[in-house]
Amino acid sequence: MAIQVTRGVATCIRRTPENIVIQVQHVSDSRRAARALGKAAQEIAALDGGFQSAPGLSPGDRNGPKHVSGVLPTGNGPFVRIDGGHTPVEVLQTIPQIIAQRLQEEGIEDALLASPALGALWGNSLESESRAVVLRMYPLPPRRRGERSEIARECVLDAAEWVTAGIEPFDEVWADIESMQFAIPAAEAQTFFEEAQITHCASSHLLAGRLGHRIRGAHGCFWAVRTSIALAGGGPGCTNGDLVAIFEDLKAVARRMAPMVAYAFISIEPNFAYFANIIHPSDWSASGGTEPSDLPFVCDEIVADAFPYQVIGPGHLARLGRLPPGSTALADGRAELAIGEPSQWLLSDSEPFYLSNHPERLPVLQSGRQLLQACLLTRGETAEVRRGRDVRGFGTQAS
Repeated sequence: MAIQVTRGVATCIRRTPENIVIQVQHVSDSRRAARALGKAAQEIAALDGGFQSAPGLSPGDRNGPKHVSGVLPTGNGPFVRIDGGHTPVEVLQTIPQIIAQRLQEEGIEDALLASPALGALWGNSLESESRAVVLRMYPLPPRRRGERSEIARECVLDAAEWVTAGIEPFDEVWADIESMQFAIPAAEAQTFFEEAQITHCASSHLLAGRLGHRIRGAHGCFWAVRTSIALAGGGPGCTNGDLVAIFEDLKAVARRMAPMVAYAFISIEPNFAYFANIIHPSDWSASGGTEPSDLPFVCDEIVADAFPYQVIGPGHLARLGRLPPGSTALADGRAELAIGEPSQWLLSDSEPFYLSNHPERLPVLQSGRQLLQACLLTRGETAEVRRGRDVRGFGTQAS
């Protein structure tokens, strides 16, 4: 096949020089391709457009690409994003040749350079989607400074499998990695999500279904201590019965993954706005409780709030002193706690809501908070726990 360049690459360079995306496809060794692309990215960043007239240039300034991203891996091949700024088009048109040369130096003779289709998938479009059932899973915090939080590979693969359940292997799902969005075959979803974990991506997503109707999604944050996975299902096309069914599906996932996580909970939220974010709508945090951004550091003994369903571990149980009423012991010292029925946490389809202390939810919410009181801390108390861990070695030994 040799190294070929699609017409879409030249079109992308000519029409959107501020957002050039080039992907190396159809390679037998994606690791070597990524290494070659990384070398090419350094060379592209150093391209010189010469002395050109452009906004912001001072006399004597030279003109080159404004930004070149790191290499972003996907199951369909690695790619880079380039903001050419005001670099002359004739200079930017040398980029495919640079990449091809670096591929050949790595021993890659057959490849296709393409510009994958991109789309504005996240943001306002998801914020308008009505009601989502969301499962969030957190691994154990690191035991000492400098370590990462690592979530089990099984959780990553299971998350991708849940999103693509019922979809044919060659059907497309949307993927998003570091704000770059593109379509991939459903069969490659697990590889994509696993690569995001391996490369410690701070933000990666999978989405299946149809906006405006029913959708399923997975969000992975694999960066440093703030590691978590979120699964969400819902949308305007879902009735209360559909949302309860999604809740039961996600509960089965949480139960299956329980031995591999420090903490997990399922919430029912007004839309998908918080699904792709470590922050979640909880009025416990809004009223002075643990900050959502602090939760990954202490999630093995502190809970975010009362929710319809939670998986807690040895650290939580030590604080509580016993299994809470209504809970069931699981493997490896974990326990599941269901508070009320899912239907008690649902509001009418037409009634908007944001915080969890809506009058219709208040009785079941207060009941859950009483059960979990020892694990619900204020921000000041959470800070004390974190300071204590700094002295003891940062993390607990519960596993």
